[in-house]
Amino acid sequence: NCVYTFSGTDEYSKKKRVDLKKEILFEYTDPEVAGFLKGRSYVTCEAGLIEFVGNIRVLTIKITIVSRMARAEYGYLNSNSLMSIKLLNGEVVNLFAEGGDIGQIDNENNITTYKASFGISSESQKVLSSSLIDKIKLVWSTGYEEYPVTNIDFFMNQLGCLNNK
Repeated sequence: NCVYTFSGTDEYSKKKRVDLKKEILFEYTDPEVAGFLKGRSYVTCEAGLIEFVGNIRVLTIKITIVSRMARAEYGYLNSNSLMSIKLLNGEVVNLFAEGGDIGQIDNENNITTYKASFGISSESQKVLSSSLIDKIKLVWSTGYEEYPVTNIDFFMNQLGCLNNK
């Protein structure tokens, strides 16, 4: 089920680039606010992999929080923010953000959106391509949050697509 959203020359680097379609990686809603959201998730993370020529692979994420006050609660993502991926086999893979994001507030829809990219070393790719995900811990400027992952074979599928293209 490999869906490519871009395959061509990157306009900035002028190098070949392949983008996979973003998928929901995790969703989280605190039970205390679930009743107010009418079935919507409070935090949703969509993720996809991008490959640049030379096997450089990057995880891109878009986190949507159903609140225009998310900056007060979470703060922002710093450059070098840690994403710690705990796998079902007990291993942990740490990725670091390449640049930060203070979040885009959409007052009309009462949401805040954060975007970030994380480089994935070839060593981390090997581990992620053969293990299911348990949880993801993301370090925000105000502290960290741990999220249960719903799409536990995300990395196995997306790395498999890039490895077999």
